[in-house]
Amino acid sequence: MKKLTLGVVLFSIVATALAAFFFSAVANVLDNGTLAVAFDERGLGNTNVNYTLTGSATAVFACFNGGGNHPQSTNKAGPSAVSVNLLNQNPKNGRIQAAIIRQPPDQGA
Repeated sequence: MKKLTLGVVLFSIVATALAAFFFSAVANVLDNGTLAVAFDERGLGNTNVNYTLTGSATAVFACFNGGGNHPQSTNKAGPSAVSVNLLNQNPKNGRIQAAIIRQPPDQGA
């Protein structure tokens, strides 16, 4: 009887872990170049969850001189690795609704 009970408990834990799913996920690039990823994940149970957003970003910057003219050269930043962590998210009723925000690459000097 003990083996059967242990098997049922292990099956319940695995079934709970496999039941998590993204109900929705939307990514938008805002006017200022910021990446905003909003999501709703369900079926998580009560354990804290960590999220990592990774990717690659390239930004093109141009200069205008005092006379309003655009010199022929443009400065390019990238591609550069992008990684953002959203750590220790505490599910509420087995659900996390959150957003990960990433600013565009910096223009540098």
